[in-house]
Amino acid sequence: MNKKGMIVLGVVVVALLAVMVGVFISMSGDENQGGNTLGGTNQTGDSTTEGTESGTTTLIEPVTDIERVEGYKWDESAATTTIELGNSKTAADVKITGSNVKVSGNDIIIGAAGQYDISGTLEEGRIIVDAKDKEVYIRLNGAHITCSYSSAIYGYEASKLTIVLAEGTENSITDAGEYNFNDDYSIEAELEPNACLYSKMDLLICGSGSLTVNGNFEQGITGKDSLYIAEADIDVVSVGKAILGKDKLVADTAVIKADARDDAIHSNGNILIAGGSYTLSSGDDGIHADAAVISDGGIINVLESEEGIEGWQISFTNSEVEIVSNDDAINATSLTSDEADFGGMGGFGGNGGQGGFDGGQMPGGNGDLRDGQMPDGGMVTPPVGFDGEMMHPDDEDRFNPNGAVGGMVQPRDVDQTQVSTVVESGVSDTETFVKIINSNITINAGGDGLDSNGSVYMDGGMVVIYGPTNSGNGGMDYATTFELVSGTLLVADMSGMAMTPNNCGLPGIDVTLTSNLSSGDVVCVSSDSYSYCFEVIKNCNHFTLIAPDMEAGDVVTVLTGGSHDGDFDTPVVSGGNYSGGSEIASLTLENGIAYSGGMGGMNGGMPGGGRGPF
Repeated sequence: MNKKGMIVLGVVVVALLAVMVGVFISMSGDENQGGNTLGGTNQTGDSTTEGTESGTTTLIEPVTDIERVEGYKWDESAATTTIELGNSKTAADVKITGSNVKVSGNDIIIGAAGQYDISGTLEEGRIIVDAKDKEVYIRLNGAHITCSYSSAIYGYEASKLTIVLAEGTENSITDAGEYNFNDDYSIEAELEPNACLYSKMDLLICGSGSLTVNGNFEQGITGKDSLYIAEADIDVVSVGKAILGKDKLVADTAVIKADARDDAIHSNGNILIAGGSYTLSSGDDGIHADAAVISDGGIINVLESEEGIEGWQISFTNSEVEIVSNDDAINATSLTSDEADFGGMGGFGGNGGQGGFDGGQMPGGNGDLRDGQMPDGGMVTPPVGFDGEMMHPDDEDRFNPNGAVGGMVQPRDVDQTQVSTVVESGVSDTETFVKIINSNITINAGGDGLDSNGSVYMDGGMVVIYGPTNSGNGGMDYATTFELVSGTLLVADMSGMAMTPNNCGLPGIDVTLTSNLSSGDVVCVSSDSYSYCFEVIKNCNHFTLIAPDMEAGDVVTVLTGGSHDGDFDTPVVSGGNYSGGSEIASLTLENGIAYSGGMGGMNGGMPGGGRGPF
C-alpha cells in the first residue's frame, strides 16, 4: 500500500476507535435492563437485552458448555383447571372446570398461576396468558386451536410459561394470515404478537406428545426472551422464521422439523443443542445465531437452505450433520454480517499468512474483529462461559440461595478455574471459529462449504465437503488457521479457490486434475496396505483427502474411472474392491499435505462473508 493509502487507513482506524470508545462509555453508564432468565445472566451480572431484530443492542451471553433443560413434571395431584374445547366453533362453547379462566369474545384468558389442561378442538379463538409475575403451566392434551385474527397461543404476562405436550397426544395450532391488533393485548407498532405461539416471557416446551405449528403471519414459535425445548416433538411450517428464541434458544433431546421461508431456527443470542434430531428446510439460514451455535450429540439435517448454519462461533461435538446449501454451508462470521455488507477492503493473505480482514472490519491481526467491536452499533461481550438450567419448581433445595421465585433459576457463578473446551482445543475463546470434535459432517454447498472468518479446529470424526462447481468459492475458506488433529477430511471442489489445512502434521494428499470429474465418478486412493474410495456427486477438478491409515513414506496411487463393489454407506469407504480405472497420480506421503498438479491449495486466505471488491 502507498503512503497516501496508509494515511487514509490510519484516519479511518482512529475514527472508528473513537466511535467505539464513545459507545463503550455510553453503554457503561446504562442501568441494568431486564430481569433474570432461566439460563442465567452474564458474568458481570448484566442481563441480556432483547436482541437486534427490533434494532436494540444485544449483549451476547457467554457460553462455556451445553446447557441442559429439564422438562416440567406435571403434578397430577395439584389443582388443575380443565379447558374442554370439545368441537367448539367459538370460545363461547368451551367448557371450563376450575378457576382463574375467563372468556372474552373468542379469547380464553388464563389469569393466575397454576396448571391448565386443554383438550379438544377450537375452530375460532385463542389462548391468552395474563398472569403477571406468575408461573403458568399449560398441558396440551389432544388440543387443536385455530385463530383467524391473531396468535393461537399468546403468552402476554407471566414470570414463565410452560407448554407441556401430554404423552401420546397429537396437538396443533394455526394462526391468522393477517393479525388484528385492536385489543388490549396487542401492539401493532411492534408487531406484537407476531407468531402462532408467542411468549413475551421465557418459554419452555416439553413433554412426550407432538405439536404441529402452522405459522401464517410471520413466525411459527417465538420466545421473546429465552426459548427452551425439552424432548418435545415439534413440526413447524412458517411463512417467516419457524422457531425464534430471541435471547437464547436451548433444545435438549428434541425432535424438530421446520420448514420456513426465512431461518428455520434463529436466535439473537446463542443456540445450544444437546442431543435430539433437527430436520430443517429454509429459504434463508437453516440455523442462525448472532452469537454461538453449539451442538453436542445433535443430529442435524438441513435439507434446503441459502446458508446452512451461521453464527459467530460454531461447535460440533459427537454430532451428525448433513447440509445442503445454495451459498455457504457452515459460515462462522464476525457476529453479524451487517457490518461487512458495505464492502471496503477485501480480504488478503494466502500462502500460510495470517489472513486478511473483511471489508468493513478493523484489522485485528487474525482477520476478525475482537472484543469491543460494534455490531449494529453496540458493544458485544464474547461468549466465554455460562451456566444455569431449568428445574422443577418444587426442587427448591437446588435453587440459588439468593432466592429463585417459583422455578426462575438464578445464575450460578462460573468457576474461572475451569478451562473451557474451546480453550483446551487450542482455539481462542474470543475469536470467530468452527470447532469439530468427533462429529460426522457431510456438506453439499453452492458457495463455500466450510467458511470461517477466523479459524477451524478438527479432532476426530469425518468431514466431507462437496464444494461449488464454479471457482468463485471453495470447499473451505478460512481466515487464519485450520488445525487438523485427527479424523477423515475429504474436500472435492474446483481448484480456483481451493484451500487445504495449514496446520496439519497428518499425511494427506491434494490433487488438482486437468479435467473435471462428473457426478457418479468413483475415485480410489490406495497403497499396499489400505484403500479409500469416494463417489463424486457433482463436477469437480480438485480434491483433498486426509485419512487415519495414511502414514509418512507411504506411496499412494490415485485412480479414477473405475467402480467399487461396496455401498457408500459413508461418503468415504475404507477397503473393498476397486476395479478398472486409470491412474492419474502417484504420491509419496509426508507429514503434511502432498500435492499433485497445480499450485496446491491456498493457506490462510480470504475470509468469507464480507469480502470487498479487491
